[in-house]
Amino acid sequence: MHSYQEKLNHLYTLIKLAHIEDNYSDAEHIFIRKLAETLKVDMKDLDNYNPANSRFNYPNQEYKIIPLFHRLLILMGIDNRISDEEAHFCFEIGIKMGLHPQAVNELIDLVKTHGSSYILQPKLITEIFNKFSN
Repeated sequence: MHSYQEKLNHLYTLIKLAHIEDNYSDAEHIFIRKLAETLKVDMKDLDNYNPANSRFNYPNQEYKIIPLFHRLLILMGIDNRISDEEAHFCFEIGIKMGLHPQAVNELIDLVKTHGSSYILQPKLITEIFNKFSN
């Protein structure tokens, strides 16, 4: 993510995921705020989140997209409650990002089965995406 707007859109996607369960946990809130700080996004912009303004614009290169999807997976499992709606949202975003559907499903299933701590290893994510690459 290079532009400020891309960073903000990614954070908005994470906020939308966090609100799917109607229970925005402290862990989700802290994760998103810390990520915003790391990305140097102004908290005022983050606090002005409006779902109508969020867009799904992502880079074209897979090596730039995979870390974004990784953050979705982390957030999905961070509260140790993974709903079908969250899993479906992550799948849909993964497809919109241009990721291979089977790889996306496999990663979501791993998080659902083993929890977020299991999936936190970037090497495993890369291996799964490589398995399905052409």
